Amino acid sequence: MEKVVIGEMKHSDLREAVVVTQQPWFMDILDKYNIYFFSPKKIVKPMMSLLFYGDSDCEPAKSISRFGKVSHIYRHVTREDLDSIPEMQGILNDPRFADEILSWGKYQIVVLSEVTLLENPLPLTKEYINHPRIIVNRETTLAKFLGAKKIDDLFN
Repeated sequence: MEKVVIGEMKHSDLREAVVVTQQPWFMDILDKYNIYFFSPKKIVKPMMSLLFYGDSDCEPAKSISRFGKVSHIYRHVTREDLDSIPEMQGILNDPRFADEILSWGKYQIVVLSEVTLLENPLPLTKEYINHPRIIVNRETTLAKFLGAKKIDDLFN
């Protein structure tokens, strides 16, 4: 297992803001535990922040509704490692999530120091250029995020 601490990295080695997609079950984990799971199949380049796009089943639907500041990332995590990760203890004792998470076997876990629910979520408009499937793991800047009115503004 490897722990990547964002505050110990050079700015040039970090992506600024990355868009990720969520289903309601994962949004519940995010809201309660400040945890995000990347697929363990491809190790992600570290980032300073994550922008959370909720799918059509989320509330609000089809929008970026949360912003998270990344504290650290655990890579190459196995089921056996989970008990040694302090941030995972609450979620492993939560019956809504534990069984499913334990069934995965391998993990790449992002711990967020804070998650903010946006007062004005960024919508996916009818005239969108950037389809939800292609915004996953795309990088943008905090300046673009702060000035955006819709998701496409992040990538112009």
